[in-house]
Amino acid sequence: MKLLFKNTNALNIKNLLLTLLLFIPVKGFSQNNTEIFFDFTRANTAQIVKAKNAVISPSENGLTIKINKNQEALLTINGEWDLTAWVYVSFTIKNNGTETVRFDPIISGKKENNKWSKALWTIGWIKPGETRVYNSLLLPDYSTRKKNYPKMHEDFPNMRGMPDGISFARSFDLKLSKKIQIKFPASPENKDLVLVSIQTNKPSKSKLYVNNSEDFFPFIDEYGQYKHANWNGKFSSDAQFKEVIQTELKDLKAHEKSSEWDAFGGFKNGPKLKATGQFRTEKLDGKWWIVNPLGNLFWSSGVNSAGKLNVMTPYSKREHFFEYLPLKSDPIYGKFYKKKEYNFGAANLYKKYGEMKPIVYVEKSLRRMKSWGLNTFGGWSFEEVHQIQKEKRVPYTAYVGTRSTILIDKFPDVYHPNWANNVHNAIKRKAVKINKDPYFLGYFVDNEMHWFEPNEMASKVLKSKGTFGKKEYIKLLKKEIKDISIFNTVTNANFSNWSELERNSNKMNLKAFEKVNIQFYENLCHIYFKTIKEAIDKWSPGSLYLGCRWHVNGKHRNKYNVPIGAQYLDIISLNQYDNELVGFKYPGSDTFDKPYIISEFNFGALDSGKFYPGLGNASDQRNRGEKYKNFIESGLRDPNCVGAHWFMWGNSTTAGRSVVGENANCGIVSELDTPYYQLINYMRQINYNLYNYRISN
Repeated sequence: MKLLFKNTNALNIKNLLLTLLLFIPVKGFSQNNTEIFFDFTRANTAQIVKAKNAVISPSENGLTIKINKNQEALLTINGEWDLTAWVYVSFTIKNNGTETVRFDPIISGKKENNKWSKALWTIGWIKPGETRVYNSLLLPDYSTRKKNYPKMHEDFPNMRGMPDGISFARSFDLKLSKKIQIKFPASPENKDLVLVSIQTNKPSKSKLYVNNSEDFFPFIDEYGQYKHANWNGKFSSDAQFKEVIQTELKDLKAHEKSSEWDAFGGFKNGPKLKATGQFRTEKLDGKWWIVNPLGNLFWSSGVNSAGKLNVMTPYSKREHFFEYLPLKSDPIYGKFYKKKEYNFGAANLYKKYGEMKPIVYVEKSLRRMKSWGLNTFGGWSFEEVHQIQKEKRVPYTAYVGTRSTILIDKFPDVYHPNWANNVHNAIKRKAVKINKDPYFLGYFVDNEMHWFEPNEMASKVLKSKGTFGKKEYIKLLKKEIKDISIFNTVTNANFSNWSELERNSNKMNLKAFEKVNIQFYENLCHIYFKTIKEAIDKWSPGSLYLGCRWHVNGKHRNKYNVPIGAQYLDIISLNQYDNELVGFKYPGSDTFDKPYIISEFNFGALDSGKFYPGLGNASDQRNRGEKYKNFIESGLRDPNCVGAHWFMWGNSTTAGRSVVGENANCGIVSELDTPYYQLINYMRQINYNLYNYRISN
């Protein structure tokens, strides 16, 4: 048995002896797949755990936990552990009470040199009388990939998650794990729980790979699935496609759509507001709403990439990953190649349904969405919805990109003389197809742009080559400081004139010119948002401007760009990968009153053959559903939130897509187009009662 403490200098001898006594395997678990942290069925465990607002005591069944109503409680265990060998820390907890109990496992540590770190926090629920094993994912920090997993880093390039579940996040070095906590949020009832054990669970590296890495390859089968594991729903033959079709037909017949809905997915029995034939926004009784074409309240519960199962897999220089790839000359499956990628999703759809036009799959998707309680096609979804019969439609969005001219990496050169014209043309092309379709919700324009802060933006702009934005920035500098010699003195540079500075491509520290930097930044923001708003109003009047899908990274949404954007946007859109929206704030949200929509969120798990959960994570498929329901409920309780869109329709490829390497369990359906029913069951629970929940909370 392996002892998981790295060192014990910080522990007193008494606690060390108690800890050693607790390293005993839990009955029912294979020692090959778990290592025990704490077996709370043994005596003296209360001395290991620090409790706040909870009464704990040892028993033969485990550590009993009593918490009074309306009290938030916290259990803490301190130590020094190396957790790199494991995928999960698993908590076995029994609920002896009569109400479902929420608990928040929190695992924290540090990085070398005490650099910034972030705890791994998630949420679980235990039903009355249930004993639950909750798997809390161990997600090492991105910075430790090469250091702690050097061979795997080389063997599995462009993969966010590596076999069998080493998935990276912004967290800490798992070799420097320091603390395990369980938080129990306050609730109106007393809590009576038993913590049975805490154990590490599932080795992070495949035994086959560890023993002989050459035998591990290939590890992806003909369906794009992980070859060396089994799970409920894994395919082994084409015959299973017929089985899942029949299973889903029965499910769809049993759940057609929410009885709350009108023809647009709005609240048919709710307040009646002014009907304009288009979507708009209005604040009613202190809460922002979207109002649909019929004048009914609308809250946008949607999904990104709806009606598409594009599971594109790069194969170049890693052909050994795949058990089978068809020849490019294959008369059927050769057409699923695109450049150096193979589309497992499209190939699986062919195996499932045969030859099928994309619009037929969209119609199937629309029926599914109504059954699941989803009323909006989010970003990157099928946009030709106007071709489909009205009674089959749900509201939809269009996506427009404006980076026809580049200022810095992911930001357009709004000062380029062609930029505004390009924006108008892009909106016009979309508007012609939409043609005032009442089901059209609005435009997302751009996604997760790199805005930076004013000083950093100025530095990057001055480093750019031949951009019009750079000329504009230098013009402001000249106006502010007049002489290049002053610039040289402040920056310790040696430019002979402004033209020489314009030719510069070296990075410079421009913090001393913060006043100019802010002015340039604010001007840039106004030009960007105003131009897009004017184009929408001209070519698609009455359509909603849904914003730029702000990056979750704080430096790209700041006190300058969000408040300025709010002056032009109808709805602010934010990509937000959090557990929930309780207490959610964004820059300026306390200073202006505007509706917002969460344009991306999700939760993935590793119990169905994937190596990476995504930017949001869950214990298992059940917990994906629990966390979805909790997230939507938190949005419905926020008076400014008018929608949330799940990212995305189908899973990412197992081997990692494009250069970013996303291979997440992010889908509502798998890469074989099989629905995740545990997730969907929770979707229905909240989405079928969406409007009554928001009205009453």
